[in-house]
Amino acid sequence: MSYICNGCDKAIRPTDTTNTVPNRVVIETRRVKYPPRTYYRGGVSFNDPGGVGTEIVREHNLCPKCSGVAVPKTAPETMAPEVVA
Repeated sequence: MSYICNGCDKAIRPTDTTNTVPNRVVIETRRVKYPPRTYYRGGVSFNDPGGVGTEIVREHNLCPKCSGVAVPKTAPETMAPEVVA
């Protein structure tokens, strides 16, 4: 798989000798609240209680050289606002 490294802005191309899977680093997350819902599948009713969690907003793809470099993460007080899905 080819990709562009967000650390050094170089195009990383696959080779025969290395696995070029990018190292993904989460940059920004947000809190999300899922409302309860009822859905039907095959004539059967299912109740989903909903809940809360986090979603990835932004992530960087880093090459093997840049994966050891610290990437600034978003502090909790500057997280994206809560989203109701």
